[in-house]
Amino acid sequence: MNWLHTSGETRQDWLQDVDHREERSSGWYAAAWIEANCVHTTSKWTGLPFKLLPWEVRFLVELLELEDSGRRRHRWAYLSVAKKNGKTELCAAIALWLLVGSGEPSPLIVCAAGNDDQADLVFSAARTMVERSPTLNQVCEVFESEIVVPEVDGRIVRVSASARKHGSNLDGKNILAVLCDELHVWEGSRGRLVHGTLARGTGARDQPLILQLTTAGFDRESICFEQYQRAKDAIKEPDADPHFYAFIVEAPDGCEITPQAFQDANPSFGDIVHADFYADQTRSMPEREVRRYFLNQWVAVEEVGWLADQPQAWGECVGEVDIRPGDAIWVGVDVALMRDTTAVVHCAPKEDGTFHVVSKVWEPEDRKIDHVEVVTYIRSLADRYSVREIVYDPRFFELPALFLEDEGFPMVAMPQSPSRMAPVCANGYDMIVNGAIVHGDDPYLTDHVQSACRREYPDYWTLSKGKSKRHIDACIAMLLAVYRSSAHAGASEPKPPPRLVTI
Repeated sequence: MNWLHTSGETRQDWLQDVDHREERSSGWYAAAWIEANCVHTTSKWTGLPFKLLPWEVRFLVELLELEDSGRRRHRWAYLSVAKKNGKTELCAAIALWLLVGSGEPSPLIVCAAGNDDQADLVFSAARTMVERSPTLNQVCEVFESEIVVPEVDGRIVRVSASARKHGSNLDGKNILAVLCDELHVWEGSRGRLVHGTLARGTGARDQPLILQLTTAGFDRESICFEQYQRAKDAIKEPDADPHFYAFIVEAPDGCEITPQAFQDANPSFGDIVHADFYADQTRSMPEREVRRYFLNQWVAVEEVGWLADQPQAWGECVGEVDIRPGDAIWVGVDVALMRDTTAVVHCAPKEDGTFHVVSKVWEPEDRKIDHVEVVTYIRSLADRYSVREIVYDPRFFELPALFLEDEGFPMVAMPQSPSRMAPVCANGYDMIVNGAIVHGDDPYLTDHVQSACRREYPDYWTLSKGKSKRHIDACIAMLLAVYRSSAHAGASEPKPPPRLVTI
């Protein structure tokens, strides 16, 4: 029985008639096992016994329906509900049941996600459940990237679709289950490659399960949208795809954004999040994001400039840049090896609360960037100003940074992972919107700032080039410099670096 919930049903409907409709299901046992052995891992419920909500019980019972032979019917599943309904914790609990409670021999469970941060969310939830459970911590061994049960030769491992090996280290393994979290962030050919590799790994199993969990996306050429369409087809004609189970909770297309719409589209409404939360999100977020994240509706716009909701803000930041010799500055560096541009932006905080920025951009010559020129420019800044910090991504600038550090420069490495860049981007957005940044209308910097697009993740956003592939390096360098300067403005004056020697 596939499930599509849009509106018009009460919370009590989630379990109505499920007993006699799905009499043969290991979902009842799985639900009881989860509540007896797992604990919650977030917020005020941390450490408390896992209490499944009615919709979660229904999901488990229907997902784990049994055929007459006693084997599980469904090999593929698609669960789509809005954010803040507990998908990640449910996914972690299912993984632990498959590992310990399902009775499968040598179970290999893969917690997969589109990026490292999301993969860590699911795996970390499972790990915390084991560590805090008085029963699971007796049989499971927890390591940095896997959970092991030696007695049954079973384990849970984590995989990121963005990893360089693309999950190939699991190619050929006898995988029992793949739990794909937030499928909407599995991007492009890389995401497809990992998805296919992991799915093939379940081929030798008698009762495999590929469980795909997600909130609505926007890319209609993605693997997520393909699986969404497959789920919708399975809801309309269950017999056409009998081994695929679909459970979708979404607001109807074209509905108004009302308190009732949030209640209808969120099965955990009133238990995990309440009406005040959704009212706050409606006031503070663009409508497109509210519909996607909290009404679980696929949106039509593929990508949005990060300042699209405040298109005048950057222009209103134009002013006379006042950075004088001896002023304290913070320097942001975003470099490339070839083809892309390289940018250095220095930022000076002022007593009136503004931050004045100046950028320098290098275009590649013969597809390469001369990093010696970049280092020389940074040294020239130290001749004129008091350089407090030089913030850089070590990916392509590690060796030049070591030279500068040896010369006495205050180098700060900041790898540009999504979780690290999210607060950097959010800080820069707020400062631009509030007019705290002052720039001289440099066309290079303006172009890079206006070319940046929001890249959405389940709990935050960062910046990317988008499909236009325009340069945004000066924007990133500016955000790094502004972020560090706004956090440390007013710190004591450091000693100047020694006189620099050209290498």
